[in-house]
Amino acid sequence: MKHFVYILECADKTLYVGCTNNLEKRLKQHNESKGGAHYTKIRRPVILKYSEEFKTLSEARVREAELKRLPRNKKLALIKNMRKSFEIKYFKALSEDEEQIKNLLKVCGGDGSNFSIDRFIVAKDKDKIIGCIRIKELGKRCLELSSLVVSEEYRNRGIGSGLVKEILEEEKKRPIYLLTFSNKGNFYQRSGFKIIKPELLPIDFKKEYSRVINLPFAKNIQVIAMKISISEAQIKRLSRERKLTLVENVQDT
Repeated sequence: MKHFVYILECADKTLYVGCTNNLEKRLKQHNESKGGAHYTKIRRPVILKYSEEFKTLSEARVREAELKRLPRNKKLALIKNMRKSFEIKYFKALSEDEEQIKNLLKVCGGDGSNFSIDRFIVAKDKDKIIGCIRIKELGKRCLELSSLVVSEEYRNRGIGSGLVKEILEEEKKRPIYLLTFSNKGNFYQRSGFKIIKPELLPIDFKKEYSRVINLPFAKNIQVIAMKISISEAQIKRLSRERKLTLVENVQDT
């Protein structure tokens, strides 16, 4: 079993060191669970900034103790060096990216329906596509944020958040809707999306909502609708965050 030692940045900019055998699940607990570490519970949201992988729990615990003893400036140096090991950049998808995008959507279970390459934004580590997102047109006045996926080995590093910010830069005038599981709502709320009642959805998106909630997987988990209307202030804020944010600013997907 794999074990991880990690560093989180809390909402008050303090750093938290922890150890887990499931990094994705533990990060979710830090941000959403009623239990878990009290320190992070009162300092939400937290962002994964750094992680190391170990084969045994004993090795991870030793390293956890070492990191906890480090002063803040040394922890920040570790985070900075980790950022340098990745070269994540965001691009508008090109025709030659189509095969990689379709394969990624298939592996990650993303929405590949009504595929149109010119609607996608991709995240790349050098030449490898490791994440994607798009805005679908369901009607002249109805846009849907869709197909957000990130390769498993790149998750919890802020790439999903980066893709959302990039795609919102592309559409600045019309409102954008999305469907997601209720436990993912906090992730989108950080980008400005708000939960909307189904009866307030536009006709084209209401049809999509009705279709999705009747699919087999929706019987076991609540599906919610969300909406964002981009203001000039939000555009400027997202633009500043995009320039300042490096690969570790998490959440997720």
